[in-house]
Amino acid sequence: MATPWENDRGDRGKPCYIDPMVTKALKNILDRIGTWPENAQNEAAATLQVIEQEFLAPHTVTDEDRAALERSAEDVTQGRFATDEDVQRVFGRFRRA
Repeated sequence: MATPWENDRGDRGKPCYIDPMVTKALKNILDRIGTWPENAQNEAAATLQVIEQEFLAPHTVTDEDRAALERSAEDVTQGRFATDEDVQRVFGRFRRA
């Protein structure tokens, strides 16, 4: 299975999934970064490199991860999950106006 950073042939490069809104938001901030002072641009680049490395690094599933996945699967099996209305209610409390 391809990771988000490779296509079904295993080619690295552009992510295979991109939400158009995220892409637009990212493009907007990247356009503005060009107007920042050089030291701020360097800091932004270093931060993005750290984020990229986190996505590219292999992830080892721990026993704690497995236990959490088992609990989650059990919750789904037992019907213990939020409804769409529950989720909208929570998002409604935390969304920016």
